[in-house]
Amino acid sequence: MASTVINQFDQLGLLVIIIGMMSIVVSDKDIGMLTFILTRKVSLGEYLMGKWIGQAAIVAGAVATGILVAGLGVYYIWCLFMVTLTLLMGYLLSRSSGVAVVSLFVLIFLKVATALGSGFQIMNPAHLTNHAVHIMISGSALPHFMTTVAVTLLLIVVFLFLSHFYLSRKELPAS
Repeated sequence: MASTVINQFDQLGLLVIIIGMMSIVVSDKDIGMLTFILTRKVSLGEYLMGKWIGQAAIVAGAVATGILVAGLGVYYIWCLFMVTLTLLMGYLLSRSSGVAVVSLFVLIFLKVATALGSGFQIMNPAHLTNHAVHIMISGSALPHFMTTVAVTLLLIVVFLFLSHFYLSRKELPAS
């Protein structure tokens, strides 16, 4: 994740910042706004600091939003896993209470396993919450992030396939 931030996001961010800022001062100079502003009671230093503070605030907001969205995106994958597991249980079990109990048991087991910390974390979809929090706090994921995401997405696909397979073999009630 860190190498992605350093290599890809940093280069992309560089391009976005440059493209976004390239005409801020140039357009002020071209249309005469810079001269107009400086003929008022605004010093060149105030003008420069105003532009700098404005752009710094925009970049800070963009970086914070990007980190927040990345963290929430990771958490969303965990939520999709919970939804998919619960749907699978709904297809496999005949009572709502059974769906709730089995789904809660499995999901709580996964969360407890996360709290205990073990080598199982790499394969544990619940560990995505730890990744999400770490991304939001530090801007980078914990080790084995991509493996955990891949395992979780694979489990979602497998659960969807099992749901489809089970429902295609089961006689559904007539409407």
